[in-house]
Amino acid sequence: MTYRVRPLGSGKPRLAELLAQTLPHGRFVGLQRLEDPTAFERGLALTEDETAAVAGHLDWLRDEGATELAPLRLLLSALEAKGGELALVIEMIEQGLSRASQEALMALLRWRLKSRAAPVVAMTRSSSILDLSRVGAGEAILFCPANHSLPFVVPPFAGAAPS
Repeated sequence: MTYRVRPLGSGKPRLAELLAQTLPHGRFVGLQRLEDPTAFERGLALTEDETAAVAGHLDWLRDEGATELAPLRLLLSALEAKGGELALVIEMIEQGLSRASQEALMALLRWRLKSRAAPVVAMTRSSSILDLSRVGAGEAILFCPANHSLPFVVPPFAGAAPS
């Protein structure tokens, strides 16, 4: 999992779209997922097995205190689509999710990503999504400055200098 952190107005969606285009089997998961969820899900064309995996994840998330299940279902559907073979670039992963839902989602993603070959890049402004104390192996934080200079990797602890 790679997190992209950028200030408001710094061109996150356009950069994310370009990143998704350059990744093999990349898919941009933008905010349109919430504007037209039916069309978004139709475009994913999940198999029965993928749909069952999403339902199982939702049950687990509910048990962990998650709410607002429609936005979660859309994210999980994108994660499971094509057997998890798509590299995902997710715009504002926290959009429409309560704090408890964000925390439960991240616990599930950390578990699920261990068996997933394709990368996930999540753009966020949420400290529940990007909890520095929980960033682990296989995760990276990229900071994209507001002045549009090149992004740089940031170590996962408060006050860290860029590497």
